[in-house]
Amino acid sequence: MEYADFEIRISGTGPDYAVSVVRSPAGEASGTMRLPFDATEFDQELSNVERAVSQSRGSRAVAAGESGSPRRDLVGASPEETPAPLMVEAFGKKLFESMFVGDVEMAYRRSKDQMRATEDTGLRVRLWIETPELSKLPWEFLYDEGTRDYIGLSTKTPLVRYLESEETPRALSIGTSLSILAMVASPTDRPTLDVAAERRRIEAAVADMRQKGRLKITWLKGSTYLDLQEEMRTGKYHIFHFVGHGGFDEQAEEGVLAFTNEEGKTDLMGAKTVARLLKDHQSLRLAVLNSCLGARASDSDVFSSTAATLVGPDLPAVVAMQYEISDDAAIGFSRTLYDALADGMPVDFAVTEARKAMISGAQQSTEWGTPVLHMLSPDGVLFNVPWWARSWAAIRKFCEEWWEAWLVLAPVITAGLVSAVVDPDDFGLALALAPLIPAWLLTWFFLRGVLRARAVHAIVPLWMGMASLIHLFRAAQAQPAVPPWWEAMLWGFGVGWLTLQIVKRWLMKSPD
Repeated sequence: MEYADFEIRISGTGPDYAVSVVRSPAGEASGTMRLPFDATEFDQELSNVERAVSQSRGSRAVAAGESGSPRRDLVGASPEETPAPLMVEAFGKKLFESMFVGDVEMAYRRSKDQMRATEDTGLRVRLWIETPELSKLPWEFLYDEGTRDYIGLSTKTPLVRYLESEETPRALSIGTSLSILAMVASPTDRPTLDVAAERRRIEAAVADMRQKGRLKITWLKGSTYLDLQEEMRTGKYHIFHFVGHGGFDEQAEEGVLAFTNEEGKTDLMGAKTVARLLKDHQSLRLAVLNSCLGARASDSDVFSSTAATLVGPDLPAVVAMQYEISDDAAIGFSRTLYDALADGMPVDFAVTEARKAMISGAQQSTEWGTPVLHMLSPDGVLFNVPWWARSWAAIRKFCEEWWEAWLVLAPVITAGLVSAVVDPDDFGLALALAPLIPAWLLTWFFLRGVLRARAVHAIVPLWMGMASLIHLFRAAQAQPAVPPWWEAMLWGFGVGWLTLQIVKRWLMKSPD
């Protein structure tokens, strides 16, 4: 999927804000935006949306008092009675109508029409928000009444928060797998996180990719700033995934992450301090912050949120959570996000796909609006996957889908080839092996269904050992070198089975 940019810049002070279409397929446009609520209602509207998202989590909520799991924000406020999730849709409609006004909406509609006429193209909506207080709004919930859906839930119109930079970040060329450094920090003087459970959730999210060799994950052994610094210095990673407590320092007007000190207690690290560490890691292209309030900014500095501070030419994309997120939603998001990135998809495409995955099993949930993507990459491509790696993935997929059939046919094919090599003139032997296919099919299902894989691992070497002993015995008796058909079958099964086991482990990265 290729994208054209629809870049909107919002600036000025309220109640009337300047809205400019800086770049779009339909050209430039401008207008005036007035929020559908006044300054006195601003904070109340934000609270209403947060309560609606909290309510939509239902049984998947992780806020304290709902499921017993601790909150990951450092504010500690608990939502009161929440409205229905439809309130989020109504909020999104009002926000869309206030921003897309007059010529701005016309440019948007015309740009979409142009993209619709071209196959495999989309319109990337880039929000360039210069007014600090407006960056606190959940723009991810923009709802287009024309399409009767949220624009951020379609890969044809991915929504990103854009930050201008004089330097242009470049995509990183990788091999066949992504490398993730994961960190879980749970200070003893904060609501305790179940570190083992957090690890299991992330492991579950990436288990399939790890099995196929598409992703490697390394867990940081400690949770101090120095532990992270040491690992960043010695390892090579593409993505940093943080799970823990986050918050906002009102006095310093800066986002913070809660690391631990040597005693295991809270060591609040400012976003600028963490940014210096991450941006010096040359291969790092994405940070995922699974901590509440990681996307919040102050009223005076649009760059003060943790995510906006971390993003830059050396770290072109950061995903942060603006609300609490449930475990199932976090797993679905991470799984789809990393899978799409491993395919070389743009990060905004990957995040949009991940948003849709969060809806699985909870269609009324609005948690999909929790992740906020801050992106500096001009085209969203963080990783260049070479052609040979894409071909490798196609071969791996073919082996995965058809390996059982090959496991059945390979012994017979191998036996026929062995017989042809040993005695090229005896084609009758190779033809005589054909009726044995049903027998081998039944044998395979018997071994697979009854003896299981571990028994097969023991039986096959035994068969090959028996064939070797028989061959040595015949050689010692000075018998003809050409083996009988049944001995060729033993060797054929053994060689074919062992070959496929090597293929499964080396090509498919399968443990079975």
